[in-house]
Amino acid sequence: MTAVLLARNTFSDPQNPDAGLAVLAQVVLIVGAGFLVGAVITPELSRYLSPINILIAALSFAAITQLIIATSQTKTPLLIGVFFIGISAQVTKVSVDSILQRAIPDEFRGRTFSLYDVVFNVAFVAAASVGAFVLPSSGRSVITNVVVSGLYAGTAVVLWRLQARAVPQD
Repeated sequence: MTAVLLARNTFSDPQNPDAGLAVLAQVVLIVGAGFLVGAVITPELSRYLSPINILIAALSFAAITQLIIATSQTKTPLLIGVFFIGISAQVTKVSVDSILQRAIPDEFRGRTFSLYDVVFNVAFVAAASVGAFVLPSSGRSVITNVVVSGLYAGTAVVLWRLQARAVPQD
């Protein structure tokens, strides 16, 4: 939602919807490139880290990236930031899929993935809806980006603590 508002109302003339659409197309292409890179690097990361550790790293990386986006809120850092957020998002998705694939018995896996996809899509729409209410029309909101960064970081910390509890202490 931030990218849509920034592309439409801040980084282009609000009276020229084609210019806003062109900026948004850049964002979509760049985040798509990030998704592709994330899909390519995740299998390599899995050679060195467990899926939960990859997930923790991806969420931490997203938290830092979101803070970088929050500090300048100009076009170039946004475009760079969405690339890295795209990587983090794809790495997170692949890692969660991997965890579910390993943890869910075969007879429940299809239903679990269906439910997981619904929850993911509902969360995505809910986040966009919240953004529509809390973001100014310019799309510039340091506090919103800081909150999102905190949510990424908080999720990483919770997963790290849960993982630490699950590992037997000698």
